Amino acid sequence: EDKLMAETSDLAPHAASLIMKLMYGARMAGPHLITIISKTSSRITKWTKDDDRRLHRVYCYPFGAINLTLHGCLSTADLDEIVIVEWPDADFCGDATTTRSTSGYFLEIQGREGRSFPIGWGSKKQGATARHTSEAETISLASCLSMEAIPVQQLVQSIMRRAVELKVMEDNMATIISINKGYSPSLRSLKRHHKVSLGFLHEAVNDERDDEGEGKIKLMKAATVEHKGDMFTKELDIPKFQAALTMIKMYQDDRVDKQK
Repeated sequence: EDKLMAETSDLAPHAASLIMKLMYGARMAGPHLITIISKTSSRITKWTKDDDRRLHRVYCYPFGAINLTLHGCLSTADLDEIVIVEWPDADFCGDATTTRSTSGYFLEIQGREGRSFPIGWGSKKQGATARHTSEAETISLASCLSMEAIPVQQLVQSIMRRAVELKVMEDNMATIISINKGYSPSLRSLKRHHKVSLGFLHEAVNDERDDEGEGKIKLMKAATVEHKGDMFTKELDIPKFQAALTMIKMYQDDRVDKQK
């Protein structure tokens, strides 16, 4: 690996184009690919032979799993009971090429009897180095809530013409405690823009106003093994990856084979 990283790349001039093609597909219907594509895209300015190898492997995978498709469903029976569920997560300093943590999320609308429909997903390297897990989780949660979940909540409320609840599923208890308090001594070293994020989260989940048409935002504890955002922060081994695919309802569709 060290030898490959020291060699000049053959695909460097075409890397951006090749990655953008993958990114479009992953953003539209391939959440299982978004993490590795995001990590690969951060290497464009320092592309090596090792990145050639990684990109080739990423391209090989979709061709071997072409009938792996994302599923979701809702029913008219869910009309009065749908909730928006956000699954933000962070991988603390888990990348071998950088000290910065990775933020990830999965966003869906849930109905009754296990029905759900995926709305969005993403994976992105954080803009600054987090000092511990709680800090990385807080940064990820703030970004997802402000940029994705709240806009989706407002859109769904406009469509439904009523308040729709937003549940935020967090698997780190220290992060939940810090947000509920609005401050934590362990986070006192946060940079100004991240410290503002902590205050924003506290106000968002503790807003007691009863505005007509505005749903509440609830911060809830989720078990790590059941967290749907985990696969959007890091590469997983095969058993965990298969379990993660099942959790977001991504499985083989035989109809794709028949259409080929």
